Amino acid sequence: MGYAYASPYYDRRAYDWSVELSIYLHQDAKGRGLGSILYDHLEEELKSRGFLRFLACIALPNDRSISLHQKRGYKQVAHFPKIGYKFGKWHDIVWMQKSLTPPDEMSSSPSIRN
Repeated sequence: MGYAYASPYYDRRAYDWSVELSIYLHQDAKGRGLGSILYDHLEEELKSRGFLRFLACIALPNDRSISLHQKRGYKQVAHFPKIGYKFGKWHDIVWMQKSLTPPDEMSSSPSIRN
């Protein structure tokens, strides 16, 4: 049906509170709310671990993914034209970000790994 996962955004300590989220749904599973269910669980787990910035890299065109992220509070923060090559042609990508309110003082870095 599909899956969603998180990975470190960037391998430098300053970005420890940021994480990249990825989601994939089989064509037959799209439009049934499964993406939202997967993201609900993933975002809650990441929040409980202390992550504050969620990022998603989306290859265009992908109106469904853009819409899913916008409904969840993500905002487009970057657009890279013709940067990715797949399925025999060049594609633009957009980066979307959802920011949680950071605490006044930062604690130890969160971890994706258990």
